[in-house]
Amino acid sequence: MAKKKEDVKFHVPKGIENYFESAKTYQKETYQKGSFKDIIKKDMRKGKTKFGILIKNIVASASLNVKIPLEKILKSVEGAEYPSKYPGLVYRMKNPKVAASLFSSGKIVLTEATSVADVRKALGKVVKMLRSLQIDVPKKYEMNIENILATAWFPYMSLIPEKIVSELEGFEYEPGQNPDFNPPLYHKMKDPKADIYLFSCGKVLIEHIKKIEDIERAMNILFKKFKSIGAIKKY
Repeated sequence: MAKKKEDVKFHVPKGIENYFESAKTYQKETYQKGSFKDIIKKDMRKGKTKFGILIKNIVASASLNVKIPLEKILKSVEGAEYPSKYPGLVYRMKNPKVAASLFSSGKIVLTEATSVADVRKALGKVVKMLRSLQIDVPKKYEMNIENILATAWFPYMSLIPEKIVSELEGFEYEPGQNPDFNPPLYHKMKDPKADIYLFSCGKVLIEHIKKIEDIERAMNILFKKFKSIGAIKKY
């Protein structure tokens, strides 16, 4: 049985609206005016697959099993800085545009990449920089994808949140008080594992997923579920 509306305790995570800067526009503008159509077309051109998937951020980690002298890097490497109240040193690269957080323990966390290729390239660049400073980095080390943040569309389709919550398990929704911006549906998918936020306009945010190929799989699963209960419709 799906959760009853009164049992749902879901709150939009702080900052999620930053990923949907035009969310109010999406919900207020109409398809007939053309602006809505243009927004979707733009994302579909840039995105991958029929769902217009756009990778917004990939977080990856690696452990080099060697002590990293952060002060030495700070003095020697352009783009390295100590953010306030942060335990590590941040090294910002321009090509690829990736930020690497380095910790004295040898752990590295890479963020802001939009492809796995860029993650690998950035890690290789960090390792090369460390070796140039006479730091004995092992030849073999592992890199793990920790989180992928992506957006997608059910293109030219809108969702019916109340119907989804009442007929499907695992979906949570609380209508917002602001008439210009309703919070999204929330769904914690088990296979593939992901946290998914769905706006009634058809826009989707997916995070905590670890394989890019699983994003389309998750979208296909959702589409089939929504279609089976008549909770998705064309504009």
